Amino acid sequence: MIHTQDEQSLCRFLGTVEFRQDVLDEYRLRQGMFHADGNSGPLGSMALVEMLRYLGYGELPSERERKVIHWAEEPKDGSIAVEVEWQGKKVQGRFLGVVGAGSLVVRLPDDPVLREFAPYTVAYIGPVEERVEEKVPDGLEQVSAEERTASAKREAKKG
Repeated sequence: MIHTQDEQSLCRFLGTVEFRQDVLDEYRLRQGMFHADGNSGPLGSMALVEMLRYLGYGELPSERERKVIHWAEEPKDGSIAVEVEWQGKKVQGRFLGVVGAGSLVVRLPDDPVLREFAPYTVAYIGPVEERVEEKVPDGLEQVSAEERTASAKREAKKG
């Protein structure tokens, strides 16, 4: 049986709630060894990462992903296409700026809410011809994520 904390971590790492048999078998083997040595509780993130890499999960970063992007220097008019993982899928969006503690604001297609992503989770695709006629509202960096989410929900109910 997979420890609850390890199961949650595996779901985040693999992007699914159903695990292949090789993951289950390797986890049970490692968990048994861990407990046989007198330990208890979850194996932990580092042990799970090592296990998944051992099994061949995960990809080394592509050349595009390794490129260092200075987001503050990029245009903030929606003319830069980016790729993010959103709700378990890779989705292309438009970069609109940097806010708060360095989060990147991205407009996703068919999404009425501006989304924030950590810079390391955003892949730079490159310039596009058409621009998004939208800018990050002034003062956004002083508003917490919770306040923005609540405000977006209120606006969605109005519209």
